Amino acid sequence: MTTATTLAVNAGAGLARCAAAAAAALGSAVYRWYRRERDRRHVMQLDDHLLRDVGLTREEVVRGILPPFRNR
Repeated sequence: MTTATTLAVNAGAGLARCAAAAAAALGSAVYRWYRRERDRRHVMQLDDHLLRDVGLTREEVVRGILPPFRNR
């Protein structure tokens, strides 16, 4: 192989690794979002008695669990 061919092969391999890492990071971010949404739904479904058991009020849950743009 010539030096140019070797460099091109190595660059392609680097690009493939970079694309794989980006895809893995995206998949991980989507999965974290899914888990947070699932947990938010579960906490929002707890009744006031259960919330009091863990030291929270409904208002604290709504303010604390929802992102700011949802509180408007």
